[in-house]
Amino acid sequence: MKRVYIIIPILLAVLFASCTPADDNGGKIDISDAVTGESIATAKDLIEFAENGASSTANIIADIELGSEMLKILSSRRQLVIEGNGHTITGDGDCLIRLDDGCALSMRNVSLVAGSDGLGFVGDGEIFADNVSIDAVAHGINAVGNIKIDSNTSMVVYASSGYGITAQGLDIGSDSMVAFEAQLGAVNITAEEMTLGERSTLTASSGAYNAIKCYNALVMRDGSTLNVTNTSKYHGAEIQSLRVEGKVTINAVGGGNGVGLFIAELREDIYVMGSCDPEPRYENGRGRVNFVDVVPDTTQTPEATGNDMGEND
Repeated sequence: MKRVYIIIPILLAVLFASCTPADDNGGKIDISDAVTGESIATAKDLIEFAENGASSTANIIADIELGSEMLKILSSRRQLVIEGNGHTITGDGDCLIRLDDGCALSMRNVSLVAGSDGLGFVGDGEIFADNVSIDAVAHGINAVGNIKIDSNTSMVVYASSGYGITAQGLDIGSDSMVAFEAQLGAVNITAEEMTLGERSTLTASSGAYNAIKCYNALVMRDGSTLNVTNTSKYHGAEIQSLRVEGKVTINAVGGGNGVGLFIAELREDIYVMGSCDPEPRYENGRGRVNFVDVVPDTTQTPEATGNDMGEND
């Protein structure tokens, strides 16, 4: 009987050893699934899934290093959803994620770390982000066209040498909280309007040039908030014009030689909550921005808090 007791443990050990997952080199089996996207753990399978996957969602189960490769979202794909599960995607290519014109990217619980640009759009594009951070050496988001940030987005973008975002136009959806911090400039909008949707908050900070530069109108919808700070010499925000729909808040701080808010043209009086230091400056028009404790109804006569301007320059 003693011989039987000795043999049984040996047989069990052999059986369990034969069932242990291992590759040809004795290591762990790669459980990535480049077809369904259910379990993406390698750069190779993430790239393959983005190009040929059977679904739109990549479920990331490990930190991924792309090296010099770019994750490309092609026009034939149109949309990619990244479920990050708290992981990080890193790369040193010209941009970490490149999107064709008209493509959309949705991200949840993921960090992007880029050796150059974070997101690169070759045309217009759309972004949804939930608990997402982008840390880039060049530009956080670099777009040839217009960028739409969907409602309920929460995203923080940092760029150590370029812009937080540079695009032709920017539309931030309602109930979003988006922050850009960058050395060259947090937000650079070159042609179209920049819009803050209802109850959205945009925070922008720069240590060099204007934290926000918009060559067209800044449009703020009811309940939206703009927080802008220049920690160097220039303006907090420099915009072509300002349009306000409803009750909004602006907190603007300029640099040593600038103002909190510089508006190229303003032809009507606007009332907002918040503050501006130094006081706003205007280039053309007789309108001005008045900072008040409470924005009154249109039938009320407002009383400014003392942070409004006198005659325009």
